[in-house]
Amino acid sequence: MSEDDKPQSESGTRRFESIEGARDQLLDVMARARDTLWIMTPNLWPALFDEVEVVTAIKDLALRHQRVQINIQVAEVRHWQSDGHRWLPLIQRLPSRFDVRQYQRDYWERNGYSEHRVFADRQLAWCAQSEAPPAGFSHLDDAGLVRVWQGEFTQHHKFTQEPSRLRRLT
Repeated sequence: MSEDDKPQSESGTRRFESIEGARDQLLDVMARARDTLWIMTPNLWPALFDEVEVVTAIKDLALRHQRVQINIQVAEVRHWQSDGHRWLPLIQRLPSRFDVRQYQRDYWERNGYSEHRVFADRQLAWCAQSEAPPAGFSHLDDAGLVRVWQGEFTQHHKFTQEPSRLRRLT
């Protein structure tokens, strides 16, 4: 873990410049989430989101209690079934905990989004570029940023649709 990947404090901004740093900070945000997690992503970046530790963390959150809601807006879901993405069985087994919405094909790029965003109800935010090497940041105790991202998520919701193929068991 590089110096930039190490937590600098319990609150404030933490930067990362490696896949390990991205994973560690993503796991921290997921572990601290209480009831709601929002995810905006082009493709649930398999190099990170399909890792066993991340899948375990999302499963633990989904099973934490009845009120948990995991909202996902994604640009591409076609590969989830063919590639065997580990989130698919969770989404299919716990449909009341997951709300997966798919963007229109060109919506993501047309609106200038290229990063992966994860944010939670506890003023937690995480953002990463899926370039090599991945770079990004997480914020703890940043209610303002989370409110802005929640507003964008809600605004974009009307341009999404439920990808029916994810609900069918394979």
